[in-house]
Amino acid sequence: MPRKRILLGLSLITLVGIVTLSILFFSFFFPVGKMLTASTNLDREALGPFLIHEPLNKSDLDLFDSYEKRKESSGYSYSSEDAFISTNDQQEIISISSGEQLRLTSTITTGNTKEKVLQTYGQNYYTYKEMGLGDAVVYIDRKNKIELTLWMREEKVWNIWISSYK
Repeated sequence: MPRKRILLGLSLITLVGIVTLSILFFSFFFPVGKMLTASTNLDREALGPFLIHEPLNKSDLDLFDSYEKRKESSGYSYSSEDAFISTNDQQEIISISSGEQLRLTSTITTGNTKEKVLQTYGQNYYTYKEMGLGDAVVYIDRKNKIELTLWMREEKVWNIWISSYK
């Protein structure tokens, strides 16, 4: 009888160890926070005149003093001093980021506090840190497959990035 208890105890310890290591391995390679974050509606959220999944209007690029267009493997990119836009081959916007020049439809712009961001978009977000960029506050729209990332330094927005995902 004591031998069975010892074997049972060792089996339980082994099982707990395997489960713990699996969770650690899984969370290291996959952003668990992203998977557990509830969806936020970002359907009509634009950065300046640029709306994810919509065709790029070339006249909107006149907003920038100058920009560079490049052919990429999956479409095109347009970069200016303060903004970066990516499109697919059909010229639909798939990503846009900006520092000071553009603001979101919600009126969030660089310099706004994290508190204002949370008041505007709510509590359904996850965070992570990126060396050189700061703290990211990320909202996900699962229905429309859009992510909104607000980069923070000292609790203030310094860069905004909206992108689509598959």
